[in-house]
Amino acid sequence: DLHDVERGTTIRLVFASEPRIGTNVEGLTVNIKNLLSEEAQEISVDDPDRCVFTGRSVLILPESELRQGQTYSVFLPARSVLGLDVDFAFEFSTRPEDIAAPRAIFMHPHGRVSKVHVDTQVPFIIFSEAVAVGIAGDVHIKEDGVIKY
Repeated sequence: DLHDVERGTTIRLVFASEPRIGTNVEGLTVNIKNLLSEEAQEISVDDPDRCVFTGRSVLILPESELRQGQTYSVFLPARSVLGLDVDFAFEFSTRPEDIAAPRAIFMHPHGRVSKVHVDTQVPFIIFSEAVAVGIAGDVHIKEDGVIKY
């Protein structure tokens, strides 16, 4: 349902096949616009800090958090993503009140990996909304309810 989306910092687009950066030299941007306030953001598809291609998904990380109780439009021009031959646009509304706890929407590495493999990589997690370090200052990663890291 695109009318009760939790507010947050990430928009996830899922494609039928693995997407790649497109060939539209003048239109390699995703436009996100708050329809109420008219605030708009342009995010470059080739900016790895704001647009992450992973598997069949593209994670769009706006510069500012999406606000609650707002309606947004998202626009991708044709050929900004390979295989996207026509302009693509949609609208969604965020919940009036944030009732959901942040959740992990992407983790790297994913799946079961040994500590030896994790030590050679930089693990990261993208949450559904902004999170801050708690009073303890520690982050614990659980798997099946058991703290792994």
